[in-house]
Amino acid sequence: MTNIEDAGWIGRWSPGIGDPTIAGWLTVAIYAVAAVMCWRAAQASRKLQPLKSVRPLETTLWWLLSIVLCFLCINKQLDLQTAMTEFARMLSRRDGWYAERRAYQQMFVVGLVLGGALCASLLLVITWKMSRSIKLAMLGLCLLGVFILTRASSFHHFDVFIGSSVLGIKWNWILEISGIGVIALAAYRRLQHVTNPTFANQRI
Repeated sequence: MTNIEDAGWIGRWSPGIGDPTIAGWLTVAIYAVAAVMCWRAAQASRKLQPLKSVRPLETTLWWLLSIVLCFLCINKQLDLQTAMTEFARMLSRRDGWYAERRAYQQMFVVGLVLGGALCASLLLVITWKMSRSIKLAMLGLCLLGVFILTRASSFHHFDVFIGSSVLGIKWNWILEISGIGVIALAAYRRLQHVTNPTFANQRI
């Protein structure tokens, strides 16, 4: 008899469409739009480099944001974080610490929050002399990253929260879209710096 843990490629996970719902595909589309906006923001920043109003590193960060969002767009349906969760579950059962998994999950979540705060602080230092747009984008990336990794931890209380709804919309969707939205807004502001004369002399 096949154990349910061995039913997929990694535990219960196998490559496929992870979220075939309308909300799932809409999230994929929003990721794709945000990735394109960051790509365009990178191009816009590169145009401003000869004017010394944009540092080369800022252009690189916009490119990296576009790449990360492209990956997350694909991963939204590939659901690699579930594969990671399944691998950790199999490992915990093999090594005999599955019964204490809640304590490890709590430490993981606390570590994520602290790591996210540290990462945000470090990125703020790196982008200190750059535009407010890239600062906002990096903040959005940190929030999105902490949310995705916390969700992957399968921490019970967090799963219950993101599974609940407000006005018929699940918190899972609200939080993820909010993170993407912050990045997209930042990219839009950077594009405005180039295309709208009103913002030409503003450090946005």
